[in-house]
Amino acid sequence: MPDEVAEAYVRERLGASPPARPSPDPTVAALYLACGCVHGDPAAIRAFDDRYMPDVAHAIERLRLPPADVADVTQSIRQQLLTGPTPRLAEYAGRGELAAWLRVIAVRAALKRIRGRKPEVDADDALLALRSVGDDPELGYMKELYRRAFRESFDAALEGLDVRDRTLLRQHFVDGLAIDDLAPLYQVHRATVARWVQRSRDKLLDETRRQFMQRARVSARECESVLRMVKSRIDVTLSKLLGGTR
Repeated sequence: MPDEVAEAYVRERLGASPPARPSPDPTVAALYLACGCVHGDPAAIRAFDDRYMPDVAHAIERLRLPPADVADVTQSIRQQLLTGPTPRLAEYAGRGELAAWLRVIAVRAALKRIRGRKPEVDADDALLALRSVGDDPELGYMKELYRRAFRESFDAALEGLDVRDRTLLRQHFVDGLAIDDLAPLYQVHRATVARWVQRSRDKLLDETRRQFMQRARVSARECESVLRMVKSRIDVTLSKLLGGTR
């Protein structure tokens, strides 16, 4: 591929003149590789397949899809990334590592496949439905009494978060990205991302608690009794609620 084509491609995404090929910067190198793939260069596509597609398949496997589905979703992602009038790989803009960007795409595609095969969980029932109502009459009563107020409180608390907090929580709890996946995506140490996620989670739960007490008109003690029901599986509840709030 002519140097001027590749350099123009990278410059457009970096907003600056790119280093010459080959570049020691892995992000710039990934942009040059993406350029080759988008323009149909066979050597670039082979390199992309060898370097990145095994990671894509592994990210899908982590969600415990059947092997046939793993292969199908992986192939579908590859086609989206590399073929068509506008290959999706052209959307990679060099913000973070290419591998992390691809993992996000892989996890979302796998979750879409899973959701397409399972009945959607009603948003309200996802709030306190951690055990069968028939097994616990008190839980059934609490659900009917409080689930609407809880959902509205959660939505209001989520809306009050800044964009990064909401994005982090969805990436972690809905898309299934671990701390080690998020760290390279944000180009920070994993300990920093862990603090961010915990802080965002705490902010969301604290504001949900405050909103719930107002909307349901319950005391702090009654509020805590409701929250204790979901405390042991709060991350599961967050996944369901965040997944249903876009």
